[in-house]
Amino acid sequence: MNAPITNHQTDDEHSLTERAYRAISHAIARLELKPGESLTQDRLAKWLAISRTPVREALRRLEQDGILQTAPGRGLIVAELTIKDADDLLEMLCLLDTQAAGLAAQRRTPAQAERLVAIAQELMVAAERYDIEAWDRIDQPYHETLLDASNNLYLRRSIEDVRRRLPRITYHLSRQPEHLLEGS
Repeated sequence: MNAPITNHQTDDEHSLTERAYRAISHAIARLELKPGESLTQDRLAKWLAISRTPVREALRRLEQDGILQTAPGRGLIVAELTIKDADDLLEMLCLLDTQAAGLAAQRRTPAQAERLVAIAQELMVAAERYDIEAWDRIDQPYHETLLDASNNLYLRRSIEDVRRRLPRITYHLSRQPEHLLEGS
């Protein structure tokens, strides 16, 4: 009898991979890891104080997301982000978010509608106070509730795919007060 096919990555490895993914992505967004910079598993594993396996998996995901790329003779590097790339990503996100909002307006439950209104009010307060930490903390639940209300798995996946590519843009934009108020 054949052994069942299983995912050999344990929950601990999965959470370490997620931690590595987020830390590396955040460092790229903050320009601590700069476009064109070479990245090695050993250096990142040492920096994150974890083994190479979750770092390797995180790097693979970041490459799939287009945040990293392979450069001949240099290995993995932080991908350049052109103005055209940023414009295209933001344009796509605008289209997808608009569709999600339209579906959410049609399909939301009364509880989801109340939650969206309450979160939107909190976002406005955070924006008016230029409270970036509060905005960052509140923004994710808003989008999660909106996507839940839209009730479209493929739209959710598409939006999540675009959002994974955006931190280098949104991190710096959210530090400017006028962009917080535009996004609310």
